[in-house]
Amino acid sequence: MKMKIWIPVLSMIFWLVACGSFNENMDNVIADKKIRPFAIRVTPAEAMPGDTVIAELFIWDAGQAYTVDWSLGLGYSIGNYGQGESVEKMLDLDSMALEVGPGALKIKFVVPTGENNPITHSPMLPEQLNIPGNENGGLYARSEIVHMLDSLTTFPNSWGVAIEAFGTPLYIQAQVISGDFKLEVMKNLTVRYAKKLESGERISSVNENPRMDSLGWITVHEKGVVNPANIAGLSSDTVWYPLEHDAIFAQLQVNSLAVSRENSYFVLIQSDSAQRYLSPNQIEHSELLQYQWFFTNLMPEGDEWSKQLQLEFFDGNSSAPLAHVILPQSDSEREFALHIVLRDNRPEWQMQNSAGIDFVQFHGQLEYQ
Repeated sequence: MKMKIWIPVLSMIFWLVACGSFNENMDNVIADKKIRPFAIRVTPAEAMPGDTVIAELFIWDAGQAYTVDWSLGLGYSIGNYGQGESVEKMLDLDSMALEVGPGALKIKFVVPTGENNPITHSPMLPEQLNIPGNENGGLYARSEIVHMLDSLTTFPNSWGVAIEAFGTPLYIQAQVISGDFKLEVMKNLTVRYAKKLESGERISSVNENPRMDSLGWITVHEKGVVNPANIAGLSSDTVWYPLEHDAIFAQLQVNSLAVSRENSYFVLIQSDSAQRYLSPNQIEHSELLQYQWFFTNLMPEGDEWSKQLQLEFFDGNSSAPLAHVILPQSDSEREFALHIVLRDNRPEWQMQNSAGIDFVQFHGQLEYQ
């Protein structure tokens, strides 16, 4: 299913561009024919101890044979600038798995409880915490709080700030092994009890994975247009392709994309999934949505990748939902794929919140006019 709309994206484009003129090109992910990771997505995007979650590793395997070993890290400490510093204890996740998908790229497991409860091991939480409005009053030891939170079904909204802050990252690691080649890919999962807060007027802080809704292929009827801000004064049209998510991720196949050397082209992702949330000081914000783009040219062996289809980002803004498409230099080069990762971001909750993720693959075939 596709839908053509004339000049439909201008209001979305204006806020994406800046006044600079520096462009950034993203490299072809298979230029060196190595395994390349895209992301690990965990569903749900945050969990409580005892919840069942699914972790999925998205990679470009470059046609190489590989195995995947999964691990969990407890006592994960994040530095002041967001970088990981240390892991206190590693657990073999493969032995804990409820289910392992094909190629071990997908694994289902239960967030540990008891002695391996991630909150118990967290170096980022105080050893004592005050629960506002609790009938017992005063400070509680961390172990007492965990026991109390495990035993209760719901919490009053008055506990909101304290419960949301009482969280920690669970370190998830996938090690990809191909011969002598080893690649470690990691993802943090927020573990806290925010899902037990009573629903009400207060905004829920529970993070959900974002979702890319549709992909737009923009044709500008003028040669050499690079800056998206210039589209407003030019003739253009966009074909929107809905992204139908299956149980894994959205895969879009378009067998005929009409292109001409006399036009310019852009690709745009549309997503309405940014959640509202409260910061630690109870100010309402909207999530930031950040994109990461990869492209693959499905070309005959021996062709130079520098002459193939590429993506370009105006003003170096490669986290934007919009990319300029540079057509291959040869009309014989037709097949390509885009791999797009979407991450949400709540900067005020850096220590207690990890990114939700969506992943899309777009396979296209150019038809030169």
